[in-house]
Order: sequence, then C-alpha cells, then structure tokens
Amino acid sequence: MRSLLGHTINAKESLLGRIALNSPWFFYDPNSILATNSPDRKTLRHLAIITNANNISESLTSSGKTIYYGVSRLNELKAGDVVRLNPNGKIDVLYERESSHNVLFVTEQCNCSCLMCPQYTTSNKTDYTEQVLALIRLIDPQTRTLGITGGEPTLLGNNLFEIIKACKQNLPNTALQVLSNGIRFADFEFAKNFVLVGHPDIQIGIPLYADTDTEHNYIVQTNGFYKTLKGIQNLALFKQRVEIRIVITALNYKRLPKLAEFIYRNLPFVIHIAFMGMETKELAKKNLNEVWIDPYEYQSYLSEAVEILSLRKMNVSIYNHQLCLLPKALWKYASKSISLWKNIYIDECGSCTQKQLCGGFFASCRNIHSKHIHAL
Repeated sequence: MRSLLGHTINAKESLLGRIALNSPWFFYDPNSILATNSPDRKTLRHLAIITNANNISESLTSSGKTIYYGVSRLNELKAGDVVRLNPNGKIDVLYERESSHNVLFVTEQCNCSCLMCPQYTTSNKTDYTEQVLALIRLIDPQTRTLGITGGEPTLLGNNLFEIIKACKQNLPNTALQVLSNGIRFADFEFAKNFVLVGHPDIQIGIPLYADTDTEHNYIVQTNGFYKTLKGIQNLALFKQRVEIRIVITALNYKRLPKLAEFIYRNLPFVIHIAFMGMETKELAKKNLNEVWIDPYEYQSYLSEAVEILSLRKMNVSIYNHQLCLLPKALWKYASKSISLWKNIYIDECGSCTQKQLCGGFFASCRNIHSKHIHAL
C-alpha cells in the first residue's frame, strides 16, 4: 500500500473518500476528496482537501474543513483513486483507478507463519470488514480485477462471504482473486458456503511449497499440507478455479521438478501454476539466512519444473524474476507481476535493452538480489 504524508488542519478522525481533481465549484460528491495545488473557499463542498501548498489562508483554516497540506508527490493521486486520511497526516492509497494490481486487505490474522512471508501477520483476530465494505462502494465499477488478501481471508468466516457479495453487487464486471492458504476450505461446508455466494468470476490462489508434507509443513510452520490439498479438492468438486502458487526458496528449490510432477498427477484440474521469486520483507527478511538463495543458482531446477508442466499443456508462469537471470527459453513464461507502486529497477538495469519487458524488482529487494544481474 502506497502512502503520502502531510500536515493536518481539523483532522479529528479517519476519513475514506474518492479523489477528485480540479472539480468546478458546483460539484458535489459527499465522498469526494479534492486534490489541488490551489485550495480556496470554492472547494469546501468536498469531504476534505489535499494540497501540496504550504500556506493555507485564514478563511480556509477557520472553515472547519479537513485539510491536508504540504503533501509532496501530490501528482501521484489520480481521479477515482480511493484514499484513507489518518489524523496523524498519513494518506493511505487503498485503491488506484489506473492500476491492475489493486487488492482488498481484509485481515492481518493468519493460521500459518510461512518462513518467507513478506506480509505482517498476527495470530490475533483482526477484521477490516466494515472498512473494506466502505471501500468497495467507492471503487470504479469498471475495474477489471481485484484481489482479496491478508493475512488469511478465510479466517473472517461469514464476513468474507459478505465482502464477496458486496463485490458481486457493486462491481459486477470485476474478476476477483482470493489469496488463501487453502486450509479452511478443507471444511466441506465452508467451501460450499463460499461457492454459494455465486460470484460469477472468482479464482483462488493457493500456495503449495513442496510435494511432501515434511517440507511444506516446515515452510508454513503448521501441519497444513493435507488440509491444503483437501481444500483444493473440495473447491474442485464445486468447479471453482484454483491457481497454485510456489514461492521458491533455499528450502524447496531442489524439489521443484518433483513438485511439478506431483501437481500434474494429483491436481491436473488447476488452471494456473505460478513459480514466484521472494519479496524479502517481514518474516522473509527475519529468516533470510535460511530461505534466501540467489535465483541464478536454481535455474536448472526451475527450467525442468516448467518444462514438465508445459509439455503436459498446463498453464504455467514465472513471477518476480528478472529476464537476465532466466534462460531465454523461459522468457515466454515470465510475467511483469510486481505491483507498480513497489516495482523498481536497479542501476544495472539502466542500459538494458529488455527493461520494458522485464518484471524488475520489489523495492524491498533493492539491496537483496542476485549477484548476477546484468544489462542485456
């Protein structure tokens, strides 16, 4: 989630609203937040005002209107974006209208503790359902795709169903992708109730890190292997679209070909398999000595795994990898998968002829990346 920072006037509580730019004085939307270089009293019909100006007139200051001033990078805000204004001056960009990587972050609670997880999670119950429902009502109905993530979204129980129902009602043309560890779907009734929501275009992305319970369970730090498989099978019984996600680490890279064979033989119905490079934040950074491996070192294993699946006509992709590390035969599987707001390129990429096609790096990986990066 991208954030901006400013100073506040009359900011007493958090506000959620949709960005408007240079709207006429008669414009009125109770949910609009005006982003402007030149605030004046004609802008007071908005929920709040965001400006990069540092000097605010006395008439505006005394108006009682919530104002965030001195905001740098104001030009990053686009019409239709949805932001949360916090009383401390922080502006969280929860939805970017021009982005294809928007997600609904529904909880920090998780029932796994994956050694390479880049997301802050907790075992304590957190539930952002009300905020998420308010956000859904502000999102552009023409949004093509939207993710639902956490934490572990299925731990919300019925509230997850309410979120999906709200998407179905307010965003009828938006495809959803739910990221889940799959464990809760081992409960047949839960899987059935999930499906009964009846969303017309939904996909569930579930991680599988090894073809054996020992390796997978160690990576996720819980005995979830067989429950995850059962969850995937239950979803398949209801004809739900399932994607398998495999984050490659020092703990599982040698088993990638065997995992590919396992998926083909046991889960031939999945619609997509993604091999993913690590984002080295949070637990991944904490456990870096155990989980990190230079991607250059596992290319032969990755190539074999991709070939096993591709030859069997399974849909396979490679996420979060740089083209200069991949054998050219794998380039056609590589995807620019990193969200734009956290996607960077390092100095070595400056003269690369393939930069526009390459997925680049996570910002968190600026100082933690392969030693073999080079311009092509």
